[in-house]
Amino acid sequence: QPRLTCVVEVPDATYLHPEVADAGITVVQRGTNASGSAAVAALVDLDVDDADYAWVCAEGSAVAAIKRHLTKERGLARRAITASGFWSVGRPR
Repeated sequence: QPRLTCVVEVPDATYLHPEVADAGITVVQRGTNASGSAAVAALVDLDVDDADYAWVCAEGSAVAAIKRHLTKERGLARRAITASGFWSVGRPR
C-alpha cells in the first residue's frame, strides 16, 4: 500500500497545531537556522529508502539541498522529483 511521508518546516512553535501530529506529519522547527536546514536534517533521518516519487516546495536553496539528498544519497531519479523553489532568501517573490 502506498505510504505518504510529509515533512513541514516552521520557524517556531507558534506555527504548530496538535492535529498535524495526529495526521502523521513530521513538523520541524528551524529557529534562527537557514530556511530548509531543519527539513533536510529531518529527511536524512526518515525511512524513505523505498520512495519512488517526491514533491518538494520550499525556499530555493532548500529545494536544491533536498533534491541533492534524494538523488545522491537515496538514489531517487531526478525525473521522479517535482520541485519548486518558490522564493529565495534576500530576493522579492
